[in-house]
Amino acid sequence: MWSDEVEAVQNRHLVHTKEQLEYNRIDKEYEFVKKRALVNFLTNSKLKADLHFHQRSVSMLNSI
Repeated sequence: MWSDEVEAVQNRHLVHTKEQLEYNRIDKEYEFVKKRALVNFLTNSKLKADLHFHQRSVSMLNSI
């Protein structure tokens, strides 16, 4: 009986702990997705800037 009561109390505490661990996992996943999105955005911006620079250079050379 006593061990059953202790187990029940422990299980109630474990529910809260497991929820907190899940929140932590979700937060880490969100941080990873956010960093990945930022890297993709910066990479695409750099590629667009490089293409624009190349097109402007070609345009300037053709106008000479």
